[in-house]
Amino acid sequence: MTIYMVIGIRNYNRLQPGWSKVKSLFIFQTFCIVYLLINEFTHRHISGLFLILLFTQYSMFMAFCIVIDSCITEADDHNTSWKTDKLKCFNKVFRYICHLTTFGLFVSTFFMKNCNTSIYPANFVAVVILILAHQVYDVYLSCNGYLIDWANLPFVSSNRLRYNEVLFKKQSKCLLIANLVFGIISILTVASGYFIMNK
Repeated sequence: MTIYMVIGIRNYNRLQPGWSKVKSLFIFQTFCIVYLLINEFTHRHISGLFLILLFTQYSMFMAFCIVIDSCITEADDHNTSWKTDKLKCFNKVFRYICHLTTFGLFVSTFFMKNCNTSIYPANFVAVVILILAHQVYDVYLSCNGYLIDWANLPFVSSNRLRYNEVLFKKQSKCLLIANLVFGIISILTVASGYFIMNK
């Protein structure tokens, strides 16, 4: 996976030189994979598992946001203010809440109790609630056309990464399904540990 991330950054750089959110996401995902390897082979605290779950949900959330933003043009973004457009307002506020919640849960890692107290501390339940919120957010955007003005969307961009309707629909469908599957597995895993094993 790490090799795949390196290849992804190199190939993406050929299409879009300079720094971008996508490259930041590639680095973050590579860090998650390396951290997973470290945690897997060093038998660390339960906080390691928590951080992997937390970072994975944040990585998927950021990937979804980047894909959505790829088809929102600058002109469309400036035509209506987010303060007057309910969908844009919801989108902006929800993203800020997710960023802050993820950061807050990351800070809570330093105060997490060990497995002798409980198999899955309350932090895990909070992450599952956040994952569930992501799923509702994804489905809501899907039902509202992802805030994209399809009628006035420009032609496919020169690098085929922006304003690419065909690519966007494939990416958004894949991410929506992946988020739902990841969310269901996470909810079942944490629920079984929190409600069954702890008892």
